[in-house]
Amino acid sequence: MAYAGVRQYDQAAEAAGVALDMANGTGSKRTLNEAVNAVNPLGLARGSRAVSSLFERFDEGWVR
Repeated sequence: MAYAGVRQYDQAAEAAGVALDMANGTGSKRTLNEAVNAVNPLGLARGSRAVSSLFERFDEGWVR
């Protein structure tokens, strides 16, 4: 994800959230897998409020 590559973590988290919403909406496992792969690099930036909120979605089961 380009935003994560240039350390724009809040923007990366927002884009990843949109991707996860689309993946959940389609029910496609492949789309979800691609979205999750985009989220993984953000684990290093959990100090960002947006990134933390994104990962909370996983913890709360919002991502299926």
